[in-house]
Amino acid sequence: LLYARKMGADIINLSMGSMGVDPELQQTINDLMSDNIILIQSAGNYASSCDQNPSIAALFDLPKFLSVAALNLAPARLDLARYSN
Repeated sequence: LLYARKMGADIINLSMGSMGVDPELQQTINDLMSDNIILIQSAGNYASSCDQNPSIAALFDLPKFLSVAALNLAPARLDLARYSN
């Protein structure tokens, strides 16, 4: 993340997953937000509620942070995709 900022990225795609929140990662993301960098991350593939089992993507209520999930052809949420109420 820091390398992407150093290289002048305006948008960063986070292809990673985790259960729970890492305070150091959250601080880094807050710093990126203050630099007007847009972050995009998958909600995850744990087939569970982000409200009950938080992940880094679901917990950040920040501007310029987009969390995306998978859809099927219906289109509806794919069974394995994480979700939030």
